[in-house]
Amino acid sequence: MNRLLSSTIPEMFKGFSEPPRVISEEDYPDFYGIVVSALNGILVNLILLIIFVIEGGYFLASLSITGIIFWLTAMRFAYSGHFSAAIFVGMFEMMFHVGVVVSVIGLAYGGQLILWASIAYAAFSYHKNKMITRIVSYACLIEMAALYAFVPQFTEFTAFENYREFIFVLLTLCSAIPLMTVLMFIKSVQIRDRKQLQNHANFDPLTGLFNRGFFDTLLEYDRDTLSNGGGPFCVCLADIDYFKKVNDEYGHDVGDEVLIEVANIISGNLRKSDAVCRWGGEEFAIILRRCDMSDGPQVIQKIRKTIASKVLSSAEIKVTMSFGLILAEQDEATDALIKRADRLLYTAKENGRNQLVSG
Repeated sequence: MNRLLSSTIPEMFKGFSEPPRVISEEDYPDFYGIVVSALNGILVNLILLIIFVIEGGYFLASLSITGIIFWLTAMRFAYSGHFSAAIFVGMFEMMFHVGVVVSVIGLAYGGQLILWASIAYAAFSYHKNKMITRIVSYACLIEMAALYAFVPQFTEFTAFENYREFIFVLLTLCSAIPLMTVLMFIKSVQIRDRKQLQNHANFDPLTGLFNRGFFDTLLEYDRDTLSNGGGPFCVCLADIDYFKKVNDEYGHDVGDEVLIEVANIISGNLRKSDAVCRWGGEEFAIILRRCDMSDGPQVIQKIRKTIASKVLSSAEIKVTMSFGLILAEQDEATDALIKRADRLLYTAKENGRNQLVSG
C-alpha cells in the first residue's frame, strides 16, 4: 500500500501538466478521462471512509479502503499506458462496491447511481474494444435492475441515517463527474479526429509540407488578394534534377530522405508569410508573398545554392534543383500562373539544370 501511494501520487500531480512519455498524444483523452474518474473515486471513498469510521461501520470502511487501493491501481495502469487494465479495475471496484454497500444500507442513499458512472467510465474503451464496453454496460444495467428489484429503500442498518441526504448528494455528484468527463472525452476525440482529417486533406504525409490541393486554395486566395489591390507575389516551381537516378541507384528510401531534407531546406529559407508545397513527385511549388522580381530571385537563388552545397540523406549524396519563377499579374488565372512558371522551369532544365529562370 505504501509503495503504491509513494509511486502513484507524485506521478498523479505531474501527469496533469505532463503525461508520461509512454502515452501518445492521441491517447491523451483516454488518459485524462481515466485519471479524473480515478481521482473522483478516491475522493468519494475518502469521504465515505471518514463517515463510516465515525459511525462505527468498520466493514463498510474497509470497503472504502479497498476502493481507494483499487483506484490507485487503476491510475497506476493508466500512467503506464495500460488503459484496458485501468478500466477493468475501476469497473470492478464500482460494481462490486455498489452491490455490497447498497445491499447493506438500502437504495435511499443513492449508491446505485454510481452504476451510471460505471457505464460512462466503460466508454473510455469503446473506440478500442466495443464488445467489452457493451458487455460491461449491460452488466451494470442488470445489476441496477437487480438492486431495484430485491433491495428495499431502507434496511435495518440505520447507523448512517443522519448522513443520508449528504451521502445521496455526494454519490449523485460522483455519478455526474464521470458523465461530464465522458462528454468532454467525446468532444476531444471529435476535435482530434477533425484535425487528423484536416492534416490528411491539407498536408503531404512524407514531407509535412502543404499538398497540391491546399496549395491551389492558397494560390487562389493570393490571386484574389492581388486583384483587390493587395501586394505583389511571386510563384516558383522547382524540380530536383535527375531524381530518378537517385531512386534507381540508392533506392526509394534514400529518395524519400532526400525529399524530406530538400523540403526542410526550402521551408527553412522562407518567411512565415510564404508558402511551399510538394507539387508532386520531386517537384515543389512556392509562393513568395509581398515580393516582386527585385527580391524573389535572391530568395530562390539562396535556396538553390544551399541545396547544391549540402550532403543529403544517409547515402551522403548531393543533388541540385532547377527553378522557374514568375511575378503574378493582376487578374491572371491560377492555371495561367502555373503554366508560366512551368515553362520557365522547363527552360531551366533545357539550359543545363541547377539554375533559376525568371520572367
